[in-house]
Amino acid sequence: MYWLFAIRSDAGRDIIKTYYLFTCKNRRNETVEKICCGEGAGRDLLALANIEAPPIFNMLKEDCSGFGEYNGNHNFDGKKNRQWHPAAKQLYNAIMILITVWNLKPGKIYEYKAQAEEYFYCPPFANRIEKINNILHRHKTSMRKILDGLAQDNHLREFHFDLLEAILHEAGIVSYFEDENGN
Repeated sequence: MYWLFAIRSDAGRDIIKTYYLFTCKNRRNETVEKICCGEGAGRDLLALANIEAPPIFNMLKEDCSGFGEYNGNHNFDGKKNRQWHPAAKQLYNAIMILITVWNLKPGKIYEYKAQAEEYFYCPPFANRIEKINNILHRHKTSMRKILDGLAQDNHLREFHFDLLEAILHEAGIVSYFEDENGN
């Protein structure tokens, strides 16, 4: 199986290398939108806003839990040193893998991501894990199968979902993190 990854920019082009994802808040009506753009447009937007670029990272290759949310004031928002509960971090990683691999645009999955970030300090409830588990089941795949496909052409860091599986098992829910057949 060959995996080709491209992120679709808001300008309608495929980005296959570096991209920026900006969260923008309308000053008049407080609506929040996300803008995805390639490296050139991203640098131009940063220059127009007169802010420095945040550090670049790849969550598939390195643990990014030390990074906070960039707040546009040349620093991070204080989330940099937060201590994730191990199960909460596993859920966050699972969500980020799906967003990255399937190039998911803002929608329900981003709400799940925001919840995982908000409750980083405690184990997630089974119903939060079940939402991601159901996505895997509907796509007839597993997180392990997704990661195995990625690992064929890429060097990946280790990902574990044993704590999520244990929470699902305790709730009597079949897990699709390790095997798409619920094993």
